[in-house]
Amino acid sequence: MATETEVKQRIRTFFEAPAKLGGTSAFSDDDSLPEFARTTQQPFSVFDPSTLQRRTELMRKANAAFQEADSATNGLDAAMGVFEDAARDGQLAMAQHMLGVFAVHAPKLRDNTPAIPVPPMAFRVEGGAVPFDDDDEEDEGGGGVSVPLQGEDLLHIWREDLYLNEHHRHWHFVYDAGGLAEPGRIRMKNRHGEVFVYMHQQMLARYDTERLAVGLNKVEALTDFGASLGDGYDPDAREPKSVGYGARPDNDTITMANQADLERRRHAYRDYLANGGQIAGRTIELNASNVGTALESGLGFGTDVITQQAELDWIISAIGPLNLHNFGHGHIASLGAGTGVMTNPHTSLQDPVFWRWHRMIDDLAQEYYAQLPAYEAEDVGIAVSGDQIVVLSEIAGDDFGSPDRNAVKAALLQKASDQIDANDPGADRLHTGKITERFEYSQPPVTRRFQRASLMTERFAVVARVNADTQGAATARLFLCADEFIDLDGTKPAGHASEHRFWIELDRKPVELQQGQNHILFMADESSVVRKLGGFAPWPTSSFTAGGFDELHNRTGSNDDFCDCGWPLNLLLPTGTQDGMAFQLMVLVSPGNPGMGDGACGSRAFCGARFDAYPELPNVNLGYPFDRPAPNGTIALIDASPNMARRGIAIEHIPNLSANLGLETG
Repeated sequence: MATETEVKQRIRTFFEAPAKLGGTSAFSDDDSLPEFARTTQQPFSVFDPSTLQRRTELMRKANAAFQEADSATNGLDAAMGVFEDAARDGQLAMAQHMLGVFAVHAPKLRDNTPAIPVPPMAFRVEGGAVPFDDDDEEDEGGGGVSVPLQGEDLLHIWREDLYLNEHHRHWHFVYDAGGLAEPGRIRMKNRHGEVFVYMHQQMLARYDTERLAVGLNKVEALTDFGASLGDGYDPDAREPKSVGYGARPDNDTITMANQADLERRRHAYRDYLANGGQIAGRTIELNASNVGTALESGLGFGTDVITQQAELDWIISAIGPLNLHNFGHGHIASLGAGTGVMTNPHTSLQDPVFWRWHRMIDDLAQEYYAQLPAYEAEDVGIAVSGDQIVVLSEIAGDDFGSPDRNAVKAALLQKASDQIDANDPGADRLHTGKITERFEYSQPPVTRRFQRASLMTERFAVVARVNADTQGAATARLFLCADEFIDLDGTKPAGHASEHRFWIELDRKPVELQQGQNHILFMADESSVVRKLGGFAPWPTSSFTAGGFDELHNRTGSNDDFCDCGWPLNLLLPTGTQDGMAFQLMVLVSPGNPGMGDGACGSRAFCGARFDAYPELPNVNLGYPFDRPAPNGTIALIDASPNMARRGIAIEHIPNLSANLGLETG
């Protein structure tokens, strides 16, 4: 009988085994590979619709083996046998993805199941922080040669961020388009399609803000399927170099046959909207989740639970002509030499074309949201004012470093209350910087060590004073938007239709308001958006050493949430500029909360919780109030709403911020 430690090691060995990607392999010495990986492997992409039913059947077998065992450990052991058999049958890459899906759900299927760690793509080496050289910012890969950056390469450090790409990989584990297949049913996450649109829209808002900071235009949607794809992408230009992915050349175009295919799928989606939800002989309600599912073409089309084969067959046939998002990934990945990074979630963000493709997908989603009635200002008995929002900043001297978090919070709340009484708004700017870390990337028999720069943010908090007419449950929301994207002075009315798309959600939390005066504290490293383990996000980045990762995952009481899933803390704030980039910070407090809690780990905002209702009020769309256009602009809506308020803030980028905060450990 295997022990829990032995099973976890077996799982890690499986995750790290090299599979052929795109039909190629960098490994030829079979004797150095795990036994199950020595078979010639078939290429796999999570975006390939032809794999959907095979993935579903593999997951069903693994779950059956898991649930039939007499203990959680034996169940994990039995499930691993199923995945290893699939690898021996040439399906290692598919089995690795499905093991990721299984791993994040197993604790939700059996209460006494230990958390199964999905190892990061690279671990930070002990003592891995090194000084960042301000004079050689382009040499972020550690190659020793400075290369001036231009065009899309100006943002490679952001797109290639290890933690960002881990977030995207892990999100697709939590929200796999095929759901979670068990004996007798397939379960989908509540509001899956809506979360798909919302999470990617938030990524786009952040990416466009990064583009603004370096002087690039907003992402241009790939609307013309026959047009040039623009700047290409070479996945081997910097460490960690990919294994088996090919480069996409500049100005490549999608083949004519695939252009026609994508056009047919776009028309099918628009027909679904135009026909009021009628599709394949049925009416599937037009709501945010079904619209998102139509675009992604997952199995949760009009339902969260599938129990009949006939129902599954109908869904697969109905979404077949749609499936625009997935086929676009595949058609673009097929360009160039070998298979491109667009083929998999853990690499696709690195290519600039990912963002153009998803801007087009988001444009299609917005065709639905634009039809919804606009929000109007209303008095809900809750009041917040812009001059009663205080920003607390570590670099400005506020103390976030004490291990006693309750004491830190009490001190911050007291300081903020005193400052509000004194009409002192606190810090007028927040700060970002860079930190260089040493990493180890292991895919046996190859182990590489490299160093890479990551963006980072200082620790910060926001406190808002809120006055309530009555006691009651409420939801507090914190957003950020660059001034350049919004109509602050009535001179940009042409942008009103789209400016809601550039507001970045920093936090969303339940609060219990008392009648009269309240103070709401938003702590950056406890945000519902970020990836957390043990209640708060690792700072200053989301990196782990192998030992620290195992220690966190071996703690008890960590199965309440999707640990490892969520936005990386180091990218919570946009980078800003060295002169200070102007933003509006917005606080909204509205009646009612879904009881989402702060969560011991994981990102509730991006990753939900278990198979319960998504932690948002059922009549509130994700991203509220910026889920739809505001006819007179978002600023007009905020200023007219008593329970919404804003204040200006600048974000200043200091390349050597880590030194200023005493993080250089050499």
